[in-house]
Amino acid sequence: MIRVVPDTNVLLHARKLASLGWDHLGESEVAIIIVGPVITEIDKHKMKPGRLGRRAREVSADIRETIRLPERTKVLRDKGPRVTMQIVAGVALHERLHPSLDLNNMDHQIANHCLALAKDGQEVRLLTNDTIASLIAEEVGIPAMILPEDWLLAPEADEAEKKLKQANAEIAMLRSQEPRMTVEVLGADGKPMTRLVAKIRRYPALPAYQVQDLADYAGRICPPIEDFGPKTFAEAIAEEEKAYTDKRLSALMRLGRASTLAMEAVFNPVTEDKIQFYRTVTYPKWLAQLREALETIHHHFNRTQGWPTLELVTANSGTRPAEGVLIEARVRGALRLRRVLPEKEQSDGSARPRPLPSPPAAPRGAIVRRDRFRHLMSIMAPPPAAFLREPPVFEQLLPRNIVPDPTLLCWKPARGKAASMVRGECTIWRHHGEARRESLFVEAVCESGKAQGAIDLTISAHNLSERLEQTLPVDLEVETDDTAGFARALIDDFSKLEPYFRRS
Repeated sequence: MIRVVPDTNVLLHARKLASLGWDHLGESEVAIIIVGPVITEIDKHKMKPGRLGRRAREVSADIRETIRLPERTKVLRDKGPRVTMQIVAGVALHERLHPSLDLNNMDHQIANHCLALAKDGQEVRLLTNDTIASLIAEEVGIPAMILPEDWLLAPEADEAEKKLKQANAEIAMLRSQEPRMTVEVLGADGKPMTRLVAKIRRYPALPAYQVQDLADYAGRICPPIEDFGPKTFAEAIAEEEKAYTDKRLSALMRLGRASTLAMEAVFNPVTEDKIQFYRTVTYPKWLAQLREALETIHHHFNRTQGWPTLELVTANSGTRPAEGVLIEARVRGALRLRRVLPEKEQSDGSARPRPLPSPPAAPRGAIVRRDRFRHLMSIMAPPPAAFLREPPVFEQLLPRNIVPDPTLLCWKPARGKAASMVRGECTIWRHHGEARRESLFVEAVCESGKAQGAIDLTISAHNLSERLEQTLPVDLEVETDDTAGFARALIDDFSKLEPYFRRS
């Protein structure tokens, strides 16, 4: 067994005695002796503020509890090693056991107590964190053990640290009451992506000789139409009857046609002026427009063929609506962004300009039917009075400026237009609502090779303390494709257009 006498600093600034690493002493039992001078010093610190006074009160209460136990001994740990604490207050209070000691000094008094405990032959050590105290003990023959660093309590925060901790807690509380904007980037497969890697094909511009060859080819497979329809009423009726017979109309459609036959039929023959205008103006103009379209058709192919897409999924999962939300997607490197057209516009060819203009329709003679009664009424009816043409007074007083919905997310630029940045703005973004989605094309500016860069995503709001930032690296490999072959396939489709042969 070894006896350890801790000084005041150990009891006030080290961790609790039961939790210290006594096993490194290599003894099966350790007796911690609390001597009188240490108890006196502990009592002097009990009324001090902060952690020092609080720790002094805890140690003092532990000492009082131990004093009431048998032999003034308390077991702190049963094994590994066994640790006990014993109060020995009245040893050698007035008897100086070494000539170099001064009993009026507190450190000397503790060393004198250690000498008194060592008289019975037991090993005694002084446990201290004070260099002077350790020197005094070793001078009188008592081994001193300096308190290990890992036995000390963690430093107590000063006033500045406490204020900083309090400020951080307040900031965390305020942020918990903010909107919480989130953004996720999904690939074409609908899965989150952290890097965009794709191989794409780019169509180069057609040289002048290929533009001329393709225009001549279009003129050969779609020459000017020479059939301008029936020239007489009888021919028109015969052609119409043949068309209805070929279509094999149902009974309901035949009934509808019978009702139209009861109406007044007027034959409009094609005039020579219209024919000449078609031959000299309309058809040559189409060839000229076709050449212009072929010169820029590579832009259309590059906009619509094989560019990788990504989808931005943005939501507000916070506790407050976000005000003045701004979403920006900005590209770095030889890249461009383009908002994807809606599915309705993608499926409807009329919503987008055709890559090549179709051959013009030739003028044709045709039969026109009209309701005789409505025709007569339109001729005989007088023009409406002025007061009927003017809108009513109450309609003139209605406000014309309609306030837009503040919850709408407005994106710029317009769909289908390439830009280096795409931005969305929303006045009020409600919390816990459905996520909003926007699909984007990523395009390369270079003709071939590799196009590397990144897409920087940022989301900010008036009531958001920190803006959300996210970066998506982009690595595109661009390969050159056959623009002339693609354009020739489009021209071949002209010959399959039935309206080109039979237009009225």
